[in-house]
Amino acid sequence: MTSGLTYPCLNGTEPGDRIEQLLSRAFVAAQLLTANKEQAEGAVIAGIDEWDPEEGTEEALLQHVLTAASRDAQCSADPQDEPPSTSTLPTELQTVLLLAAPLRRPFVLRVLLGLPREVCAHLLRLTSVEVDRFTAAAVSSLASLARIKKSRE
Repeated sequence: MTSGLTYPCLNGTEPGDRIEQLLSRAFVAAQLLTANKEQAEGAVIAGIDEWDPEEGTEEALLQHVLTAASRDAQCSADPQDEPPSTSTLPTELQTVLLLAAPLRRPFVLRVLLGLPREVCAHLLRLTSVEVDRFTAAAVSSLASLARIKKSRE
């Protein structure tokens, strides 16, 4: 299943650089989906293993990573082993890890990656209505977390 995603910022760069940038983005997405750096690394490795560079597109590589991360995220109990302060994620994204998994995963796929709701629903084994509902709840929760954080500063 393809998402129709394109990465204009990757156009015009050397193929090796594009793959490196794509894998970097895929790792961040996998880390946000799984809330676990080791699982994210495993998802990237699994995605690379599944991808055929001779026949597959860069988008297919991302899809393989997202599929592996979604599968790993669903298998875990979402322990949130890594507090955001020790995360390798940029500061702006660390707050996303504070969201409960059912809200965080659709938010990452739908808002941060811009995937269509049907693709998100397929990856997360949800209905499109659930994807919309959880994404909206995540946005609301993030706004509340931002207000709390700002009031503490």
